[in-house]
Amino acid sequence: MRTIAMASDIQLAQLLHTKETILYTSETPHPYRIQWMTIGDMPKEGYPVLYLLDGDMTFPVASVAAHTFMVNKVAKKNAPVMIVGIGYGREELLDLKKRALDYTPPTRDNRADIDYGGADKFTLFISNDLLPFLAKQTKINIKEQAIFGHSFGGLFASYNLLGKSNLFKYAVISSPSLWWDDKRVFDFFSSQMLSDRHIRLSLGELEIPKETADTRRQQRDMWGNLEKFAHYLGNQGVTVQLERYEGENHGTVMYRALLDGMKFLQPYWQKEQ
Repeated sequence: MRTIAMASDIQLAQLLHTKETILYTSETPHPYRIQWMTIGDMPKEGYPVLYLLDGDMTFPVASVAAHTFMVNKVAKKNAPVMIVGIGYGREELLDLKKRALDYTPPTRDNRADIDYGGADKFTLFISNDLLPFLAKQTKINIKEQAIFGHSFGGLFASYNLLGKSNLFKYAVISSPSLWWDDKRVFDFFSSQMLSDRHIRLSLGELEIPKETADTRRQQRDMWGNLEKFAHYLGNQGVTVQLERYEGENHGTVMYRALLDGMKFLQPYWQKEQ
């Protein structure tokens, strides 16, 4: 006999082994949807943490893929990890207005701007609110934390490296918007050594202009800016991996960068089986 599903039986789908909550903070004007899961047995020093910006979009991909790329008995991979998605809600995958505020550095001359320049406050949310919350859920290793960001998220991760924050030892940065506000992020270059950091930078080949008439891409100069940033980091003692993905544009490259980012992190967190 064929079983017929009743409309009343239909429910919202959920990711296995995932928890989520809404976190409120005094640092920013909006709350955050936090999704998290742990994979593998907890190391004695606690779980390394991979934070995912634009978490409403990136967390589902990473949480499933980590079972292959981070912990996989067949491939003898054993890199236990806590994966955390930082998002804004279930209504849409990207909240363009909120991410523009959270992910961009302070504007020049610290001019008042309600739409941009909130990266410092967003960093305080992560360090003062999110991190203590996660530490209550399970034991974490605060010395082994990584961040993934794409586009404006990549700009935030880039800026965070140049600031006073020591939150992230690792960063997987995809197609960062280094062009934003007339390359504002480069104003934060300094002589500070950033040794013991491990950074992966990438973008899509199709983000690079092939015609002089492509003024928008010419002005943004994604590849030129990324090379400049990689060169600076290398001079500061940072381990840098730089990659350009053939056939990928700004919209599609994020997924390649995210999956390869986990491959990049896995050896650093590998434990004996």
